Amino acid sequence: MESMKAVVERVRKIVESDGPTRLLLKAKGTLVKRFFLKKLIESVEEKDASYDLLWLNRDGEKVKVEDARKVADFLSYSPSIAKHKYIVSEEFANSTPEAVSALLKITEEPPEHAVFIFFTSSFSQMFSTIKSRFISLSLNIKAEDLIEKGKVDMINANELKFWIEDAEHALYISENVERLDKLLVSAVDVPSIVEIIKREALSKEEMPPFELEFLFEKLLLFLKEKEVVEVYQALKSMLNPKNSLSVFNALLEAVLVIVEDLMVLKKTSYWQALKRPNYVSNYVEMEEPSMNDVEWILKVREKRYRSKVNVEVGIFLLLTKFATLKRK
Repeated sequence: MESMKAVVERVRKIVESDGPTRLLLKAKGTLVKRFFLKKLIESVEEKDASYDLLWLNRDGEKVKVEDARKVADFLSYSPSIAKHKYIVSEEFANSTPEAVSALLKITEEPPEHAVFIFFTSSFSQMFSTIKSRFISLSLNIKAEDLIEKGKVDMINANELKFWIEDAEHALYISENVERLDKLLVSAVDVPSIVEIIKREALSKEEMPPFELEFLFEKLLLFLKEKEVVEVYQALKSMLNPKNSLSVFNALLEAVLVIVEDLMVLKKTSYWQALKRPNYVSNYVEMEEPSMNDVEWILKVREKRYRSKVNVEVGIFLLLTKFATLKRK
């Protein structure tokens, strides 16, 4: 693990060396990628570089052959304000074969001012031709290094510190600590949590996965068997084709976190390994998951529900199974 400052400095030296730059950077999380890019450009450029930056798939779209044509046109002009022209792909694995082929030709002999920054979550997904032409680096950034100093005390003073599991979570919590703190205060029982989820879902096209997982964990701690149908109906009413899969995945992740903690607490003495030690008082009121329970939940994960109808079934099954762990 490295500090953000150290990583940026290492990459800055590569960018400022003679000739065009081709970087293949392994990183997880949209926030981490964008934050790193911001810091890198700030360290290299003396002026605003926004006019000399071209995003290929900033919001998860595929990189298509039309984007390669945009890159060729973009590089045909000298930088307008900055010293370099940056071509960035947020997830280069999400590219069509035609786009990869076209971009390879462009990267063969690009102009001196070209800086290609292609992010990927896995090097194994990259074509060997890309890996042979690009400098490959893994961005292993310390999570605690990404928290704003002025927010450390607030995060440590409540439960939010237990969710800082990686750099992406650290950035999200740091940027949203005030709002998350309010959610913690408001999420006191099943009705209040369901109301928050419904309100947030209606106000956003898609709730951030972190917040959904955060709220679902709270929901599961309070959930009783007699409340399952009511909660399911409430969640079902807010589902649509765009958000249904993210809602299901967030609930599944919340179930997995708590079941893993219950296994650690009930079957071992290694309590330091608990992901959410702040839930211990809730955990003592819950049954130990059986191996059949764990195997069943893992099977649900493997099914990878896709359609809205199947997602609704998956949500109901998860809620029902989890509620049986609650002591009467």
